[in-house]
Amino acid sequence: MLPGTLILCSLLGMASSPATDSLHNDRYTLEAVPGGEIIVRAAGTGAQRLTPEFTVLWSDADPHCARNAGHPNYVVAPRVAVRWRQADEPLNGLNAWLASAEFKAATGLTGIVHAGTTGRWWEFRNGTGHVALRITGKPALDTTRPFSVGHRVVMRPRSIVAGAGRLRVEYPPQDAFALAAEITLPERDDGGDFACVLEVEDVQQKITRSPLIVLPLGPQAGGPVSPPADAGPIVGPPPQSGAAKGPAAALLSADFVGYVQHAANAAGLGLRADGRYYPYSTPQGRRIAWRQPVWDLGLYAHGCTRDEAERHLHDDLARTLDTLKESLAARRPPVDFNRLDRRQQETLLDFAHSEGVAGLRPELVAAVLAGDWSRVISEHLYVRYAGHAPDHPRNKAYLERWPPAQRSVR
Repeated sequence: MLPGTLILCSLLGMASSPATDSLHNDRYTLEAVPGGEIIVRAAGTGAQRLTPEFTVLWSDADPHCARNAGHPNYVVAPRVAVRWRQADEPLNGLNAWLASAEFKAATGLTGIVHAGTTGRWWEFRNGTGHVALRITGKPALDTTRPFSVGHRVVMRPRSIVAGAGRLRVEYPPQDAFALAAEITLPERDDGGDFACVLEVEDVQQKITRSPLIVLPLGPQAGGPVSPPADAGPIVGPPPQSGAAKGPAAALLSADFVGYVQHAANAAGLGLRADGRYYPYSTPQGRRIAWRQPVWDLGLYAHGCTRDEAERHLHDDLARTLDTLKESLAARRPPVDFNRLDRRQQETLLDFAHSEGVAGLRPELVAAVLAGDWSRVISEHLYVRYAGHAPDHPRNKAYLERWPPAQRSVR
């Protein structure tokens, strides 16, 4: 079985070689050259040589790869780290690592692993020589070092073949598995900028988080996300007598709904050639259209039309709006959503839609209600997350719609 694959790509200095096949889009050119290498060219940067080299880890038996948030051996790795069950990991190398100056400097502890007739156990001692932590039983058999588990095969490309708008990387066949890789380029580079937040967890499990780090990589065109100059309330008047009632009756402005759609899925993930939306993967699980929960299992087979997806989106936004209004009215003093300005309304409903009304951070709500937009930006209160990483498309869309210097719109 193949419990996991690590991709190790080496970027080396450019050397002149004749191109045999290539791919192009508006930003990148990929040139396949003899020897199983690819030259990557982009405007404004030097050419780089890419070697699509993979290290494949595989095991004859189930390595019990798991993530255990309650794992007792938090010294060698955070509790949420992936661990492998490896009872035969050599003790010499393991103990050399635990006794190293680097390990002691990072943890403030020294460690040793013992093995006997009753099994294996770990001991960590503090600077006074007292045992600070001992791990026994099955957790003592776990490792966070995947290269000590099963078999390791370094796969270097045998050839790179172009065809059908892609580069296919072929590797020598193995007895236990076969590996091939394909590289494609979208027509446009819509990946946007690189953004991240660094988190460091120390031995006391205290997490220190950096400010948002943004590395501009692409053009700054904003797309259809800026509010109109004559922006009014995002909710229209109530429906006429006899009109449909229920959550969908709230007439949200088309401009705001369009912004929500663009921020959630500007790339059109899940949209196929038949014009229908199908579920796709996200850090929160499978979603459809504009990161909406999959409301029917039949969507996996048949998808849905744009009209169906928009109807569900309108319903969800309207339900969220009702809950948001109730939450604001319950504050002391109560807050009337309809008396807020456009940016306040949008920001609260935008974040309530993606995070849930109960998930709105109190400091964000307080800053929005006070109109303290400099705090929203400077303290990164606008930053949302998709799993453990910043939700870059939504964060970028919000800043483009409401630039830091822009005032509220009524």
